[in-house]
Amino acid sequence: MQLLGSKAGFAVDPSSPAAAWVLNNPGSPAAATIKQRIARVPAAHRVAVPEKEVADDIRPYLDAAVGSRAQALLFADADRGAGCPASSGSYRSWSSALAAAVGEQDVIIVLRVSASEPGGRECSTDPRPQVTENVVASLHASTRHARVILDVSDLAAQSVPAVQQFLDSLPLTGLTGIAVNVGGTAPDAQIADTVSKLRRGDLLVVQDSSRSGGDGPPGCNSPQARLGPQLSLSPDAGWVQKIWITTPGVSDGPCGAAPGSKAGEFVPELAVALTR
Repeated sequence: MQLLGSKAGFAVDPSSPAAAWVLNNPGSPAAATIKQRIARVPAAHRVAVPEKEVADDIRPYLDAAVGSRAQALLFADADRGAGCPASSGSYRSWSSALAAAVGEQDVIIVLRVSASEPGGRECSTDPRPQVTENVVASLHASTRHARVILDVSDLAAQSVPAVQQFLDSLPLTGLTGIAVNVGGTAPDAQIADTVSKLRRGDLLVVQDSSRSGGDGPPGCNSPQARLGPQLSLSPDAGWVQKIWITTPGVSDGPCGAAPGSKAGEFVPELAVALTR
């Protein structure tokens, strides 16, 4: 199993939070560093808009990927896209809109379906395995060349058995792999230990390495976090595939090194600190 295939690399997102900040703040002393170290690095395009806006949101990025002959990578946050609360049908409808927008294009989709909000509020009256199965089935049936990687970061943070139990409750048809540390700051060594305990040869394991370069404990806007490896891939299913799934510098919320920030806000001071 290979993520890139014949592609030379992943696509750069011209509308990423870092790129947008650089565009709007060209005179800032931080602009050059953020542009070179973050905005120009390939990372997933996050899709978290309502169903009717999905096509307009992703088409510029997908077209740019085709133009540069690069591999498109989407982080599809179905929880935010479908809204909260949402039924299993709402999730499936949102994923159908995503599939229609992707069409026949070769795309890797990192899919988040936790069926809950940060803090634990349930977003669906249906069980998480059922919601996940429906969304994966919808994408698998409607996109011939899309490969789906399921984000299990929240479960991996709880325990390895929690991940195993969840995966055992799902039909794995349509899944290429699972993703861990998405939006997290766990260092590479900790992720490697978690993955070694999973011992799965049937699914690729992908790590969001955008903030995994530090050596301190993971935490909300951890001041010890640093940029991680931009790309480390192997066809070996036992290898941890490292790619940037989230944009470094985007705040986790009012905590850690950015107590006055909001979740999802790009904070240049955070971004620069990650490059040190």
